[in-house]
Amino acid sequence: MPSESRSAPKQKARGCLFKLVVCNFKSYAGTLTIGPFKDFTCVIGPNGSGKSNLMDAVSFVVGVSTSTLRGARLADFRSNLATASDAPTSVTLFYQQAEENGGKTIEFTRTITVRDSSEYRVDGNKVNEKEYQELLKGINLLVKSRNFLVFQNEVEAVAQKSPKQLTELLERISGSEDLKKNYEDLQEQKGSAAQSAVAVYKRSLLVSNEKKQCKEQVKEATTYEKLQSEAMDLKTKRHLFDLFQIEKKLASAAHETEKHAKKLQDEEANCKAVGKAADKKFKAKAEKQKQFAGFDAKVEQCEKTIKAIQHKDILKFETEITSRKKDLARISEELVSAKEKLKDTEKKITSDKKVLAELDSELKKETEKDKSSEIQLEGSQMSRYNTLKQTARSQTFKAKEALEKTERENDENKKQISTMQGERERLVQRKEALESKDKEDGSYKDRHHKELQVLTEDRHKLNSEIADLEKKLKEEIATRKSLSEKDVQFVAQLGDARAGVQQSHREAQNKERLEYLCQSFSGVRGRVMDLCKVRQRQYELAVTVVMESHMDAVVVDREETAKRCIEHLRDKKAPPMTFLPLDSLDAKPPDERLRMIPGAKLALDIIDFDPAVEKAMWYATGGTVVVSTLDDAKRLAYSQQRSDMRCKVVSAQEGALISKSGAMTGGDVSGLLNKAQRWQAAEVDKLTEKWQANSKDLAMVRINVETIQRELSILQRRKQDVESKMTSTKRQRDYFESDSKTRKQEIESLGKQIVGIDPKIEQVRKAMDARVAQLQQDRQNFDQIQNRIFADFCKELNIQSIEEYEGGSLKQQRERAERLN
Repeated sequence: MPSESRSAPKQKARGCLFKLVVCNFKSYAGTLTIGPFKDFTCVIGPNGSGKSNLMDAVSFVVGVSTSTLRGARLADFRSNLATASDAPTSVTLFYQQAEENGGKTIEFTRTITVRDSSEYRVDGNKVNEKEYQELLKGINLLVKSRNFLVFQNEVEAVAQKSPKQLTELLERISGSEDLKKNYEDLQEQKGSAAQSAVAVYKRSLLVSNEKKQCKEQVKEATTYEKLQSEAMDLKTKRHLFDLFQIEKKLASAAHETEKHAKKLQDEEANCKAVGKAADKKFKAKAEKQKQFAGFDAKVEQCEKTIKAIQHKDILKFETEITSRKKDLARISEELVSAKEKLKDTEKKITSDKKVLAELDSELKKETEKDKSSEIQLEGSQMSRYNTLKQTARSQTFKAKEALEKTERENDENKKQISTMQGERERLVQRKEALESKDKEDGSYKDRHHKELQVLTEDRHKLNSEIADLEKKLKEEIATRKSLSEKDVQFVAQLGDARAGVQQSHREAQNKERLEYLCQSFSGVRGRVMDLCKVRQRQYELAVTVVMESHMDAVVVDREETAKRCIEHLRDKKAPPMTFLPLDSLDAKPPDERLRMIPGAKLALDIIDFDPAVEKAMWYATGGTVVVSTLDDAKRLAYSQQRSDMRCKVVSAQEGALISKSGAMTGGDVSGLLNKAQRWQAAEVDKLTEKWQANSKDLAMVRINVETIQRELSILQRRKQDVESKMTSTKRQRDYFESDSKTRKQEIESLGKQIVGIDPKIEQVRKAMDARVAQLQQDRQNFDQIQNRIFADFCKELNIQSIEEYEGGSLKQQRERAERLN
């Protein structure tokens, strides 16, 4: 059975199977030698003669698994024939190398031990299974790939395999599968090298781009200087024209100035007359103002005088009014009781008149009786009484004068005591009224103090709120200014971007449907043209040619989302749309070698997009290369000798397309130019959305500013009210404090006056007590003189003293005379 190696480019000398020795293996009982085999050997025989067992023996000795050899375990390979010997089951393969390699014969033996396990030997030496397989691999016998035997049941299975499965089988048979790891490592190294090459290329590309940009900038600067020079010439001409027009206007203006000068003279004359009248009015006004100033000074002086008088006397008057009110209340009560007493008195007067009439009659009767009992002086006795009385008067003049003087001094002392007691009572009432007023004002003062605390807290709180609002207002005003500047910028950008951009009715409908899909189904990213942006406007036509059939394709995350969107469009009977599911889209990244082509750019590199949709951009651009002109495109497309480097090429200026096969597409690009404007439309839409969002924010900020200004105005008015109340409360507090201080001084003064009156009263009372003895002595002296003069007269009348007569009969006579009169 031949074995052949295909890994080397030159064919090596082949060895072959020389013979086979089997011992107690399946249907072969005892020891049996099969061979020698030739370059081409056929084994024939009837069914059951052992042809398949021979194939099993060859497979067994090279290490094929038992499941492939029609056995469940190793014990199934032992011979169960009666002629079998006691030797263990084994198979020995004799492999003869080619004569170029020495023609040596190698023995490979596999034995089934008593424990139903395999034992391997090579040239009689025991080895393990791994070493056994390595030695077999050295002569190109690969057990895993089974490249040395084809069983009859495997021919049909091989015929039914798919191309991929056949490739895997051939790789396994040829041994290339073992080189897979090395291939993958080399492939990874190749990728790393390609990335390094791309990085180097990008750096070189960046340098070349910068160089190209510098050249373009120099060219633009030169063009700019030229245009600036032309603009200066035009400006000079324009200024000269403006100066000419200005001279004409100056001439006409001079003529009009002369007319106005005449009118001005007339008006000046009128103004002088009016000025003189106004001077007179001003003088009169000044005199009036002087008078008003004098009046104001007098009013101010009067107000100060009134305040001084009020501050000085108002408390006194209030105290007097309080005491007078108390007296008035007391007098009113006394008046009511007096009226009641008057009624009772009138009743008593009526009853007393009756009693008086009765008493008059009784008085007359009593008078007649008294006359009979009284001492009646005769004419001589009365004359003598009057003479003695006159003598007593002359002798008792000094004693009577001293007595009257003492009595008069005593009466004066009583009046002094009454006056001082009245003054003391008045001072005590005044002091009590002031203390009551001070106590009442103390409660007012406490209330004002509490009000001031509350107002101070309110003012502090309002100041804090006002400071916060002012800070917030500054921030909102700064935000409004920033948003206003952005709004102006957006309007200017929209004015530039909207030029030449028109949106068709169909485009608007597609946009509305896309917005609905994005809102209804999660995972809808948007259209390809909305998800990318061309970096430079000069490439818009080229990108339009590259993506023409995919610009309106919708990118979605999963295939299931695309199916749901298609079902929705079918239900709504909407026009069909193309969907690009990222999870199942068959798209490969462009060949990195295309980035190294000088003067060309990958279409993927001239657009900006989100890395999340990179796979969709691979699909849309398809590895297309963009060059500047059609000549560059032809040179690149038709000069490539290698087929794997061919690619689609698009010229940026003409919009021509050259496919990989060499087919060229081009012509009138007006339709493509209109389609290319959709890139600007997308930019306009984005700018419009940003402008609308900015306008909305600006409106909200303006409303916030107005609201904060209103709130700030309200808080400031509240603060003014609080400060006004605080000023009023402080003024009242200061007034009460000043009034209380004055009142306390007056109370202290009244207390001193009251304390000073009591010793005076006591002193006067002591003087009165001392004068009582003097008054009694003066009376005794007066009575002694009078009794000595009337001693004989009293004996004649048979009375003790003259006072008995004067206090009795004489007194009664006088009273009777008075009552009768």
